[in-house]
Amino acid sequence: MPPLPLKPQLSLILPLPFDFVSLTAQDWQNQCQKMLQAHLSVPHGPSTQQPPTQPEWLWLNLELATIPVATIRELVSQLSFGVAPNQHRWVMILRADLAQTAAQTALLKLVEEPPARTTLVLATTNQRALLPTLI
Repeated sequence: MPPLPLKPQLSLILPLPFDFVSLTAQDWQNQCQKMLQAHLSVPHGPSTQQPPTQPEWLWLNLELATIPVATIRELVSQLSFGVAPNQHRWVMILRADLAQTAAQTALLKLVEEPPARTTLVLATTNQRALLPTLI
């Protein structure tokens, strides 16, 4: 399958097979990254003079545990610093279905208005556990 171009402000929910539940965090990272790199191309606009550099990957919830609202607030703060003009950042939230309701609510604003050159990916085996407004 050819790569799918992403719009610069697009965010994704990556539904994964249920058998991912038993994987380790390292397996989640490897599988998610493989799936994304196989099917997606990172956008860069015509105004970019330099070719894009290696993308920056931020991984959230490597513990594969409940995600508290404080973690999402820290992520929002960290993302406010932006990236270089020729850089693209991928934010992978593993087991997004484990995020507390308050954390999912805090994530809404970020999903609605992601920072420039940033793609948010919510990886989950249980999409129904996400707030409908988040989906």
